[in-house]
Amino acid sequence: MPVWLSPLPLPEAIEQRLQQLGWHPWSGDPKALPADAAWLYDTPDRLLADGFLAPEQLAEGYASLLAEPSGARFIALWRLLGESETAVPPDPEPLPAALTQLLLQQYPALLDAYLDLELRADLQGGEPDLAYRRRLQEAVNPIDALAAWHALIAASQRQEEIDALQTELNNAQGAAQEALEEAELTLLQLHQVQEELEQIFLADREKQGRLAELEGLPAQLEQGRAELAAAKQEADANLAALREELNNAQGAAQEAREEAELTLLQLHQVQEELEHYFLLSRGLQRQLERYGSLQERSYRLLARALPQAAGMA
Repeated sequence: MPVWLSPLPLPEAIEQRLQQLGWHPWSGDPKALPADAAWLYDTPDRLLADGFLAPEQLAEGYASLLAEPSGARFIALWRLLGESETAVPPDPEPLPAALTQLLLQQYPALLDAYLDLELRADLQGGEPDLAYRRRLQEAVNPIDALAAWHALIAASQRQEEIDALQTELNNAQGAAQEALEEAELTLLQLHQVQEELEQIFLADREKQGRLAELEGLPAQLEQGRAELAAAKQEADANLAALREELNNAQGAAQEAREEAELTLLQLHQVQEELEHYFLLSRGLQRQLERYGSLQERSYRLLARALPQAAGMA
């Protein structure tokens, strides 16, 4: 990937075109350049016009390029960018050419430095631009220069008009912004008023509903009194029926209680008789056991007595 660097500031548009052609600016150490690196320069008229350089800056930039080692690679921008269909550089513009001629008369070293760079440059198969002064002289046409000067003045005037229009536009935008902010504030206030009106409307509708309820309250009260009287009458009837049922239940309970007491009394009597019979049965059982024991003892005595009686006989 080829890289470029230059001691002379290049316009942003030139850097973008270099980027499109695959050339990238070198940000490393200038003393450690890769083999495909190139130092870029251009003609004095183009650098003075496009870069807005002072003559001293241009002279220092050319001098720094010439101070590079002999193996350094120099390429003119117009050759690298292919701005001319032929091997010769593009013709200078009339007005920059006239101004550059005047500057070269005061700074002749600029022309020498540029021609020395052309002699050391990578010419891309072309010839060095040794006729640069002649091309400047040929480009200086008083009519064209005057037309360029008039165009420059007109452009300056148009720029002033554009600046004035831009100021008016900025003022109009500021006024529009203020009007927009005021409109937004008014809209916000309108929304707040609308919300308040909605709240008042809802509150009023709620009051009307309550008023309607209150207007129907007497009829509801009269109906409630009638329903209450009917309910009281029904409750009294139910209470009388309940009292009668309670009296009947109490009588039945009294009868059941008396029957239960009689049954309990009979049960006690039966229990006493059962205890009597149980005790009597247990006495008889004991007597039977005693009699059985006596009978067994009698049998044993008889068993013993019979053999003795037989021996005595």
